Amino acid sequence: MKFSFSPWYRITFAIQKPLLDVPVFILCIEQLKHREKNMKMKIVDIHADGDAEEEYIDLEVLVDCNLKFYALTDSTYTASKGISNKHKHFYKFPTQEASKGERVRLRTGRKAKGPTSISGIDYLFHWEMKSAVWNDAGDAATLYELSAWTTVKT
Repeated sequence: MKFSFSPWYRITFAIQKPLLDVPVFILCIEQLKHREKNMKMKIVDIHADGDAEEEYIDLEVLVDCNLKFYALTDSTYTASKGISNKHKHFYKFPTQEASKGERVRLRTGRKAKGPTSISGIDYLFHWEMKSAVWNDAGDAATLYELSAWTTVKT
């Protein structure tokens, strides 16, 4: 049996003793609900038109936090409307303290020459992608809160 692990599933094992006193192992795979209510940021707008220089995602800070604990991925929806494990693009935000109510914009394309401030946006970041990220009908923008990670040089 093959299992695909993702942050959207919790896998638990249990041992039960039925009437015949023979242990039975039970595998439970339960799909987790969104935990957006516990997140300190949320996605509020996705402007996708197939052009990397025009695409962006706006986020709102719900609770004072450091953006370095957040990452955004471009994945796809599965047939059952869940999120797949196929993350095509990954962006980890840099270290930046942010306060409740502030807005964050992640532009898909490269940093353009000209003004670097946008009305209503407190922090502006660039993914530096050459091509569009939000260009397929089945794309899903997923925001992750990272509590811990390990990096090992290969």
